[in-house]
Amino acid sequence: MGVIKVGCSGYSYDDWRGTFYPRNLNKSQFLTYYSRYFDFAELNYTYYQMPSPEQMAAYGKFELDFIIKAHQSLTHRFQDNEFDFKTFKMAIQPLKESGRLGGILAQFPFSFHTTAKNLDYLEFVLEWGREMKLNIEFRNPGWLKPEIFDLLKSNQAGIVVTDAPEVEGGMPKHATVIGSTGYIRFHGRNAENWWTGNNASRYQYNYSDDEIKSWLPDIEQMASESSTLYIAFNNHAKGYAVMNALRLRGLLHLDEIPPPPGESGSLF
Repeated sequence: MGVIKVGCSGYSYDDWRGTFYPRNLNKSQFLTYYSRYFDFAELNYTYYQMPSPEQMAAYGKFELDFIIKAHQSLTHRFQDNEFDFKTFKMAIQPLKESGRLGGILAQFPFSFHTTAKNLDYLEFVLEWGREMKLNIEFRNPGWLKPEIFDLLKSNQAGIVVTDAPEVEGGMPKHATVIGSTGYIRFHGRNAENWWTGNNASRYQYNYSDDEIKSWLPDIEQMASESSTLYIAFNNHAKGYAVMNALRLRGLLHLDEIPPPPGESGSLF
């Protein structure tokens, strides 16, 4: 059975004050507080802002693994981005050297269809990401094919399994592990806003206890097939991600200390 690490997609959210972070906690202390309760964190700001070596060196000082989201120029632009590939790889090197790099998350959009041109681009990204613990998240189900899984495996890359709304054109649920790392991302099941919402409304969803429990057999299976299984909650609005992640930790018996009380006395 592999090691299961549970965390959230980002940690620096003001609306987590009062449910997770104490209201008077300085934002510079958020990550220190977060690290008391979770095993890793995704850094999603790197999708919007190219990271720097200095930033990555600072993260390497925390007792956490970090999954770094690839900059949007690498997964959404597809041309005139050679310099960005070099810049991104150079930036994360200090984190890799610290031993705190859990991996790179490359999330491709729904518009990234299975064309010959896109396949060539994917192969380029996979070659670039070798030995960087690259994990590919497809949003278009056309990529869920055995030959694509084989391509990822041959390039030492993993695949991201998602929990998302059951909508037309959406990704079906599966429990695939490629290589030594398993990866699950919980996006919520907000079907109404999935295609039309923004980054806040799309992921505004609070998983029920039964919805979280329904994943336990798949989590056990994926953990048995991997050395490390990362599980990230991306439904960050209103602190739902942290509530659901802590609940999953409890169900998996990963808790070492009681959950933080928040302002109301309980997160649940």
